[in-house]
Amino acid sequence: FRIWFIFSLSVITAYAGWWLGRLGDYRNAILFLLIVLLSISLYFTYHKIKTTKWKRANRFFVRHVFLFIPFVLGNFIAVNNLFQVNTWMDGSMVFLKSDVTPIHYFNASNGKITLDSTVKQALQSTLSHLRLFDYPLTSKILISFVRQGLVLLDGNTLTPLTEQHVSLLTVLPDNSIIYIQNPWGSQRLVRAVIENNVLRKLWEREIPTYHLHHWGDAFDNVIYQPERKFVRIPNNVSLKLGGKFASCDVSNSHFEGVALLDVQTGKLLKTIDLLTILASMKEGGDAVRKSISNCADPLHLNSIKVLKDVKTASYFPHGKVGDMLISMRNINTIILLDKDTSEVKWVLQNTFVRQHDPTITEKGTLLVFDNKGRSSTSPNGTSRIDEFDIASRKLLGMWGATGNDYFGSYWRGKTHPLDAYRTIVQEERPYANHTASMFVLNCPKQVMSDSCTKSLIFQGDGSTFSYENAMPLSSST
Repeated sequence: FRIWFIFSLSVITAYAGWWLGRLGDYRNAILFLLIVLLSISLYFTYHKIKTTKWKRANRFFVRHVFLFIPFVLGNFIAVNNLFQVNTWMDGSMVFLKSDVTPIHYFNASNGKITLDSTVKQALQSTLSHLRLFDYPLTSKILISFVRQGLVLLDGNTLTPLTEQHVSLLTVLPDNSIIYIQNPWGSQRLVRAVIENNVLRKLWEREIPTYHLHHWGDAFDNVIYQPERKFVRIPNNVSLKLGGKFASCDVSNSHFEGVALLDVQTGKLLKTIDLLTILASMKEGGDAVRKSISNCADPLHLNSIKVLKDVKTASYFPHGKVGDMLISMRNINTIILLDKDTSEVKWVLQNTFVRQHDPTITEKGTLLVFDNKGRSSTSPNGTSRIDEFDIASRKLLGMWGATGNDYFGSYWRGKTHPLDAYRTIVQEERPYANHTASMFVLNCPKQVMSDSCTKSLIFQGDGSTFSYENAMPLSSST
């Protein structure tokens, strides 16, 4: 019992030191104070002070002076994050919290997000610098700006719904939305609705042990969302993948997959690990595995689209409703996963570079935002919109800027087909011209080509209006 008691005290003291180390600037002052108290105690003990009160205090300090060692060790680990202990401890705390109170439901009275008048005025002042054009859209557009938060575009009116640090993930069929609060820290997943241009939360949930990012989809009461965990490699999966990736030695490699979440609660139902699937992939697997070389971020999963009806599924060989179309930027690859077996049943690779957001059209074609499909020396920008026939994988056509126009997004980028002739394009130029814009491509030939004409919806300074996502809502919202 005595050994167990001493061990418990040591662990508690080490934890106290770790927690103190997480306080930041106060830790040195508190440590100094503890050292002073310990020194005084040892001094009085040495001189055999006979006062009963001091005697008892000093006896305790002398008997438990060994606890100072785990205390300092815990503090040192917290300050230096040895072995990623901070990440593990923080994740454990969030996990415990989410297990005790896994979900927070809101009612009509306290779910509304009301912006402080000063904050709202500041946001509207910033948004006034975004240039709007008179394009006749029939639906509202929800935009997730990095600095301005969620903003609703309705014609020529911009309405801020939240403050910053919000990332839009997907819009559900009933026009409720799924987004993340604090996307780069301790995440909270939120489902909300827009009522009279005000956002109202339905529920929110802590995300404890995995990290959600980029753009997902929703189907049959399930949210399909890109997720990642931070894994030490080499491990069994990296060695099985082989090639350059097998020789990687890093502590926080991004092991990504598809998180299936319940629409009603945000509860994690299942995770599909993509690297494990690619390691066992048969047809075309060797080419895909050879393309995996980035140790820290091997895949960079950036989009999931679910095949939601029989017609859409029929465009793919052996496709079926519920299959998942997945884009992996860092290996220039798009795959179709079987909804039941997670088998790779269709692959499109290396016909684009750092692509985003493959989108299925009603014509049976696939639009791909090809971020670096053109030469880096092109005066019209590096990006283009590619259009492929799904069944044959043949490139049918492409659109890129010509003349004095420019089109180039080093990162992000999306398309939203409106009909057979018109497609909304989301562009962000972080380097050239620093422009963020949204425009409609009007293609008289129904296929992407240089004959498509461009009509702007909005345009602004990319350093001010960097945006994570933008999605049209139905006209009923």
